[in-house]
Amino acid sequence: MLNQYLAAKEYLHIDYDEGSQALFVTWLAPAKPEFFKTGMIEVTRSLRHFNTTKVIWDTRKLGILPLETQNWLANIWIYEAIKSGYMYAAFYTPKDFHAELASGKTMNTCINNCANARRAAFFDTLEQAKEWIQQF
Repeated sequence: MLNQYLAAKEYLHIDYDEGSQALFVTWLAPAKPEFFKTGMIEVTRSLRHFNTTKVIWDTRKLGILPLETQNWLANIWIYEAIKSGYMYAAFYTPKDFHAELASGKTMNTCINNCANARRAAFFDTLEQAKEWIQQF
């Protein structure tokens, strides 16, 4: 699936898949807020580098982000990401993600609407995520 290796840190891998023309971002462990922010800034750089609008997120090991970090995502990072081309997000999440996180539906709405982002969806498998994102 992954054709070009881009970046690796102990908590995050970023790869580019030429087939779907999407970044593939894998969180390897829960990241402290400063590492999470650094990783997300790398994602925006990668969007520009590969001139892509699509990201497949593997968030199974990320854990729940502190409220302050969620606010940073919604009020700062998303605007920078959209300036970098971000339009489509496919999230590979645990099947019980929304059950574990009471605000899951709110997060989905926020991701879809925040700063005029185009589309986002959640999937149980990587194959489903890749199939969905290839339509764009």
